[in-house]
Amino acid sequence: MKWFTATRSTGDVNEPGEFAVEDAEGLTWQVTVIGSKVTPGKLACARPVVCMTRDLKPGHELQGDIIDAVEEVLEEEGT
Repeated sequence: MKWFTATRSTGDVNEPGEFAVEDAEGLTWQVTVIGSKVTPGKLACARPVVCMTRDLKPGHELQGDIIDAVEEVLEEEGT
């Protein structure tokens, strides 16, 4: 079962932008993707992850799962 569903909200394919990630509880999280400062030409997820549905802050593990969902979309865009 897929617990997180990420979709691009803004920006073009393979470019920086915003992603919306919906979790299994129906909460929507916003993740900003920027150009990597470590590896030029790559994209990286910026912190913090922001909850758009409620006034919540993700724990370390939840934030990692949300970012993993965005990274899956970025991988699919790269193919």
